[in-house]
Amino acid sequence: MKSDQDLYKKLRDLPKEKLWDDEVARFNTAAPRERMERVAVIRAVGTVFFRFGTAEEKSAVRAWLTALLADPQEKIRRYAMTALPKIGASAEAEEQMISLLKASGPERERHHLGRALEKVGGVATLALAGDDLSCVTEQKVKAAVLRKENPGSIQLEALLPANAGMRIFLRCRRGLEGIVREEIEEKLDDGIFKIGEVRPGCVTLTPRRSFSLEMLYELRCFGTVGFSLGLIQNGDGEQWIEALAQAIASPRTRSIMLAATEGTARYRLDFPARGHQRGAIRQVVERAYAKAPEILNDARQALWSVDVIPVGVLGSQASVELRPRLYPDPRLGYRQDDIAAASHPPLAAAMARLAAKAAFGRKAQVIWDPFCGSALELIERALLGGVGVAYGTDLDARALEVARANFSAAALSTTEANLILSDFRDVFRDQLIKEGSISLIISNPPLGRRVRVKDLRGLFGDFYATASRALKPDGLLIFANPLQMGPNDPSLKLEYSQTVDLGGFNCQLEMYRKAG
Repeated sequence: MKSDQDLYKKLRDLPKEKLWDDEVARFNTAAPRERMERVAVIRAVGTVFFRFGTAEEKSAVRAWLTALLADPQEKIRRYAMTALPKIGASAEAEEQMISLLKASGPERERHHLGRALEKVGGVATLALAGDDLSCVTEQKVKAAVLRKENPGSIQLEALLPANAGMRIFLRCRRGLEGIVREEIEEKLDDGIFKIGEVRPGCVTLTPRRSFSLEMLYELRCFGTVGFSLGLIQNGDGEQWIEALAQAIASPRTRSIMLAATEGTARYRLDFPARGHQRGAIRQVVERAYAKAPEILNDARQALWSVDVIPVGVLGSQASVELRPRLYPDPRLGYRQDDIAAASHPPLAAAMARLAAKAAFGRKAQVIWDPFCGSALELIERALLGGVGVAYGTDLDARALEVARANFSAAALSTTEANLILSDFRDVFRDQLIKEGSISLIISNPPLGRRVRVKDLRGLFGDFYATASRALKPDGLLIFANPLQMGPNDPSLKLEYSQTVDLGGFNCQLEMYRKAG
């Protein structure tokens, strides 16, 4: 086996022409013993031509691999059926694999046939449902067939039943739960939703009567929404597999997925804190399918996710949650493109909400983001109303292209957008912005992580000084501060500070007001 792996590594580094013209030709004419010794060429061909092959070359490779399914050596057939899904199997190849499966060959070969048919099988494979197909293979093939016929969608407006004991988790950045709660109190009907437990990174809702996802997505400051399917003891083994399968196949899961899904209800199973769990996943989804065949496991393009999240002391338990996978996010219809260092949209929305609340009743504000990127903070604030002019400066021309496209898509007819390629420190010198003209500075500046900054403290010192010059009396500065560093200018008064998790490290979300 090690020699196969070593040979594969050598062959996959060859130019594709040499691999095909020399190595495949040698393999085809070799004696049976040499063919077995050089079986790794099949794997190498699948990998190399999947990555670099033209359509014509892949067609030739597909025909060669299909022919190898009839080879008398089981190992050669097995390598061929494993390589075929990368290239794309033909109907002929599917039929040959089905024939091999029906022939009741070695168990190892049947196992690999099942794995290959999970990826390439179609209607012909589904006709085998029963003894020849495992439950996992059957539902994966069924999901693939139905996905092609109708990819389906999640219906935001569909009414979902408020089952007894149902809890909805609105997950957010740690530190933003207070802002999320305030937004809930303002926007959601308390006759439909009751606020429950608020803990770091999560606000819990209990529905009092039927509701829709559309209602929840009126909120902009949370990250994801999940429906609690229950708590199970964390671990592995038979008891854990059965408990998780039971949660997936529960009446609550089915009632939500079937009510809100147009097309076939399909989910993927995720373990955010445990990494790959392929062996466990196969057992869980097989058992769940036996209990609830109307919902299908589908790792590709699934409309829903079942997340298993460790909770409790040292993760002794796991919260099983059903989450809609909505891409793009229905709240971000304006987001035409993105950049590598863009803000997290719910953070931008939370900052905008903080700013709008502090400026309540003021009209025609002039706002500025000195590091505007794709303009999420500016747009989110303008969506809340009361913004006459929005300035955005950035040193990245590509970011400004994206910002202009996003602003255009947001259709903010009452807000004039001025997006300028400039260093924020030069705006007064270049007469881009007048001193004392800005009502609000709102920004998520470079934090020295995704965008390296040589002198971060120096940058923030200049940022504070520029903000002080730009703001009107009573104007606001709201930004994410990664440093334990405040302004030297005493006219900037701190009014709000909250520690927020920005994805593995903490910052302070701060608000300063310029004294009169």
